[in-house]
Amino acid sequence: MVRAPAKKKPVRPTKKKAARPAKAKAARPKPAAKPKKGAGKPAARKPAKASRSPAKRPVAPRARKPAPAASLAAARVIVENVNVPGYKTSLDAAKYTAVRDALVAALPTKAPGLTHAEMTAAVKPRLPADLAAKAMWWVKSVQLDLEAKRHLVREPSKPLRWHLS
Repeated sequence: MVRAPAKKKPVRPTKKKAARPAKAKAARPKPAAKPKKGAGKPAARKPAKASRSPAKRPVAPRARKPAPAASLAAARVIVENVNVPGYKTSLDAAKYTAVRDALVAALPTKAPGLTHAEMTAAVKPRLPADLAAKAMWWVKSVQLDLEAKRHLVREPSKPLRWHLS
């Protein structure tokens, strides 16, 4: 079946609006300029308030001893993030190694690996008491670092699972 071409509607001419004559603007007088502060008479000083506390002496800031470079380097470890390539930050070395050793002991070497919740549950009993409260954060930080350094493998599954490489 062939359709007949649609009829074109006639185009109506549009009405053009007549140009309005420009209104003559009445010249408004400018407001008088305000005098600047401090110009003219000198400002009267307010009387000082009586303080209830004794006069304060200026206190010199405490001088801090610079930490030895060797102890700083030994106390921190540089970690990477697989999700943000090139971003590095430093963490406490003792805590990092404690979590890393516990995580490596808990993870399997072959697929299927552990989910994040399973990793945290497996690592928590192996951690010292001071780290157990923040175990989830530390496990995630160490997992991202080991994954960036290619010691862990992320499996393409839902939920995500990890195992040692």
